[in-house]
Amino acid sequence: MQEYKYSLKISNLIKLKDKISKENELSKIENLKSRVMKIFRQHNSNLDASEKAKYQKMLDRFNILISKKKEDLHRAPLEESKTNVEPPSYFECPISFDLIKSPFTTNDNFTYEESEIKRYVTNYNKVSPFNGKEIESTSIYPNLALKKAIAAFEESKGLKSL
Repeated sequence: MQEYKYSLKISNLIKLKDKISKENELSKIENLKSRVMKIFRQHNSNLDASEKAKYQKMLDRFNILISKKKEDLHRAPLEESKTNVEPPSYFECPISFDLIKSPFTTNDNFTYEESEIKRYVTNYNKVSPFNGKEIESTSIYPNLALKKAIAAFEESKGLKSL
């Protein structure tokens, strides 16, 4: 019985550490967004429409990321214990921040969700959604190795493929 209580205390400490870590991560993201907004305001009058659009897209991505991190932070502990399955970060699409179901790679060697990268390429042509740099081609290729890795992860955790 004593070992069980000790185990519960350690478990609670780990959960607390994770929550603090998530709060710190959220704080860092919000600070970074504030710095980007400050730079944008300082240089707004000198930017052309495409540069303003890039800043706006970056701020939109920050807002999406912040809202997802806040949801994560406020998720009920019971829900966390039920779904105590955290996929690796590279299974997450850098555009939508959702789990990748159909991974596709661009010429900048980053992998995205197929529907997201197709929509992005249509709207932004030869600009990398990951780093904003110009890419040689808008061609995309299926990332079969990552698709197999995601399927193996889901199978190992008893999840059905999404």
